[in-house]
Amino acid sequence: MGYLHVTKLTSKKDKANYIYQLTQDINALELMLSENMIETAPIHIGAEQEFCITTDEFLPNTNSL
Repeated sequence: MGYLHVTKLTSKKDKANYIYQLTQDINALELMLSENMIETAPIHIGAEQEFCITTDEFLPNTNSL
């Protein structure tokens, strides 16, 4: 699922890189939409992981999957 390393963006260079990465993601999404690369069936809601890693109060669970 990837590596998570969150830091506060403080410099203009970091903020510019963040915006650049966001626009790259938007460009990729636009390409996927224009080329019909997104499945339409079967329908997936993507809640399987969230169901397993949250508590009854929908807070992060401390158990390891």
